[in-house]
Amino acid sequence: MGANLLSNPGFENRTGDNFDNWTEATGGTATITAETTDVFRGSTSIKFSPDGVANCYIAQTNLCEVGQEYTITFWAKGVGGSSQCYCSQPFNSGAIYLTSEWKKYMVTGIATATGFLLSRQSNDTPFLVDKVKLEATPVKFAVKRVALSDDIASPDTDVTETDFGTVKAAIVMVTNVPNGSGSNSHNIFSVGFWDGTSQRVVWAGGANAAAQSATNRGIVNSRIAYAKTTSLWAEYSISNITNGVRITMEYDGTSIGRYATVILIGGADVEAEVSLHRIPANTTTTTRDVSIDFRPDLLLMASTGATVTTENGGKMAFGAVSRYDLANRAIYFNDINAQETTNCACRTTASYCTAQMDGGDVPWECSATKFTSNGYILTMSGSSLNDEDILVLALKIPGVQIKLDTLTGASSTGNDSITGVGFKPGFLMIANTIATSLDTHTDGISYGVGAGTSSSESFSGVTSEDNVDTSDTTSVCVAKVLSLRNVDGTTSEYSVATIDSFDNDGFTLNYTTADAVTKGWYLAIADVSSGQHKRIIRYT
Repeated sequence: MGANLLSNPGFENRTGDNFDNWTEATGGTATITAETTDVFRGSTSIKFSPDGVANCYIAQTNLCEVGQEYTITFWAKGVGGSSQCYCSQPFNSGAIYLTSEWKKYMVTGIATATGFLLSRQSNDTPFLVDKVKLEATPVKFAVKRVALSDDIASPDTDVTETDFGTVKAAIVMVTNVPNGSGSNSHNIFSVGFWDGTSQRVVWAGGANAAAQSATNRGIVNSRIAYAKTTSLWAEYSISNITNGVRITMEYDGTSIGRYATVILIGGADVEAEVSLHRIPANTTTTTRDVSIDFRPDLLLMASTGATVTTENGGKMAFGAVSRYDLANRAIYFNDINAQETTNCACRTTASYCTAQMDGGDVPWECSATKFTSNGYILTMSGSSLNDEDILVLALKIPGVQIKLDTLTGASSTGNDSITGVGFKPGFLMIANTIATSLDTHTDGISYGVGAGTSSSESFSGVTSEDNVDTSDTTSVCVAKVLSLRNVDGTTSEYSVATIDSFDNDGFTLNYTTADAVTKGWYLAIADVSSGQHKRIIRYT
């Protein structure tokens, strides 16, 4: 999966029975010696001759990050019969039973210590070890569809994944779907980013069955989710717990629990930072050199064109940028407030990472045009009438392949294979709208973001019907990677798919509903367990 964190892992560098970079400890009559005849590879293996009582181990220090996942691989054999060993650092492997032939052994666990220690078990049979490897799991994802708390007196919802380790970042998307349902009236949609410390959320909401369209938007600090149309219904914060996160209801105005799509991001090599960037009003083309603590590999962006908690008009954009080919993609919508007849539309672009609509027009757009050693450069074009904020989650995922590209939704049901990705994904995100072509708005809003791994999927989205006297808005949250709804007043399924498989050069979606071609984007991140995840070409 990754680089070997151990020095002198094959025990070739030594002076007699003293191995470079290794600490050796023995007691009683136990010994640790160099073996030059019976080796797996090279000229030397290491021989443990325990006495069944005293210490007999080798160790290296300051290698691991506590709370992250690591894999230990080594070759070993018993001398003259079966034997046993175990690793007590960076995690306790339990007894590893060795045969009398050279075999490869592999154990994976969550680090509870920063060092590496391999020892004899409670036995006195000698054994040989060669070619030891300690590697970090560089990145891992979990996707959950979670029912959030509906009671301020019991506000916590724990979102966990077995043996996930410490979560480095999270994305939380909440709509107005109550617990026990898949859709509901009112098109509330919030997107929150968290980097383990900072959390911010953008939101947009549109009331259903209103005589005039009643739409709002905003941005909120120190919160991960926010549910509001014309009045505040609920807000939530996020914090770390073992193998997951805790989402806590901070305000309850309706006593309704809501479903959320929660994406957990972990891995020893991952770094994350949430930041906010303002586009000044009446500014034409401008660039901004954003400085953070690392060179990011991926940017995720969410914006509503708001700078405060609440502003009139429902707008939102959700986009991404990959450093490795400077691909920019975004979906966005606009739902004008206080209209006697609703006026709303959505759009997909393959040129920008965020933008804002005003009716069918696009007054400003933004792309990431360069990545630097400690940040990235944003280039804005057009002109906004007001100051507008962009929320960014920057992620460092070194050594792992990423593909960001346009997704054309299927026009017929059944399997649809997406190829040309270049690797087998382990994580997939899809952002989609009912737009049928790029950079052209489509009347009505059917908009959402889904994500999935090989074990779970979740999609959050909203709809709003255009050109009607009474607003017709809906929220969706289902256990699928894609679930766009019709905007004809029925809210019936329009484009619905699940992940059928992750393939060596892409992925296959299974469409159960495909009324027409749609345009969106997908983000695929390589499966680190497949051995295909490493990048071959480096870009700057």
